[in-house]
Amino acid sequence: MPRELRLSREELKTLLGSRPPRLRGVFLDVAYGTALSGPKAACVVSKKTLPRAVDRVHVRRKIKAIVSSSLSEIHTPISVVFFVRANALEASHEKLALDIQNLVEKALISYNSRT
Repeated sequence: MPRELRLSREELKTLLGSRPPRLRGVFLDVAYGTALSGPKAACVVSKKTLPRAVDRVHVRRKIKAIVSSSLSEIHTPISVVFFVRANALEASHEKLALDIQNLVEKALISYNSRT
């Protein structure tokens, strides 16, 4: 994911500290809030969800590849944090892409209705 689309650790802490709204998908959960400039994203894979580091990195890379292409089309200043579920490891690229696309669209609709 390009650096300009990544959430920094400080931005992530600020966003999650404000208890943002969450949306649930099949393979991911999404928390979203306001970004200072352009769309930004982060991917969180906990050790509890996927104990093996190889699995966490594999899923994180798949998600970042999909997110970087979908966020480049958005011009709304929104921060999106993806929380991975355990079943995301077995998901195909197409199913993950569809889940991410649906969650980002729902987050944008909800975000635009709040502001």
